[in-house]
Amino acid sequence: MSRPKLELHQFGIMHIMVLTGVVALLCVPIAAFLRHLPAEKQIKALVALSVIFVVTIVAAANVFRRRYAAEQAAGELRMRLNTLATPAYHIANIFSIIFLSTTVGVYLANYVYSDKPLGVVSGFQFIYLLAVWVGASATYLLTFWWWGIDPTQVEICEDGIIRQAVIVTPWTNFHGFRWGTVDQNELFLLEDGDFVQIRVAEAKKEEVVANLPPRLREKGGWS
Repeated sequence: MSRPKLELHQFGIMHIMVLTGVVALLCVPIAAFLRHLPAEKQIKALVALSVIFVVTIVAAANVFRRRYAAEQAAGELRMRLNTLATPAYHIANIFSIIFLSTTVGVYLANYVYSDKPLGVVSGFQFIYLLAVWVGASATYLLTFWWWGIDPTQVEICEDGIIRQAVIVTPWTNFHGFRWGTVDQNELFLLEDGDFVQIRVAEAKKEEVVANLPPRLREKGGWS
């Protein structure tokens, strides 16, 4: 199961339409907010919004970079294990994004309407921290909505495994494997002083073992 070339660079019509709609919806209240501000407070608002925008873009770009690096390091995709996410998981992620975005807006308004001058760094502390959290929430949308990769999936690849869409572990890091004794659908991959635990559906256990490197299959247990 080889990956499409330039997988992360592809835009669909749906992506563009949704992005355009979201940007338009955000611009309407922001423009109305800025228009009713005095000139000196407009500058504070524009600077704060710029900070939020830059931090969010940098956070998303970092995930993009990590995903690209993970795919290059892991090699050809062999199989994806079933997602462990429930509908409640996705609902919680969406609500967290909405909550954090609203909180950023509240802190932004408080800062703009405060008497603190533009040069006071303390005025940006909450805005900066919340912008980082918004950027982190955006990574969920980037991996799940754009790339179609659920963060709870595990990708079995030619040269390693990818977890949480961006974390790659080469096969050379593992020294053995075994199935759980209590839950026989739990796969344990032994690392140096640690292990990776992966949930595998009963129907895919043989396929998973077949896609392990020959060195691990021959050992068939801890070493």
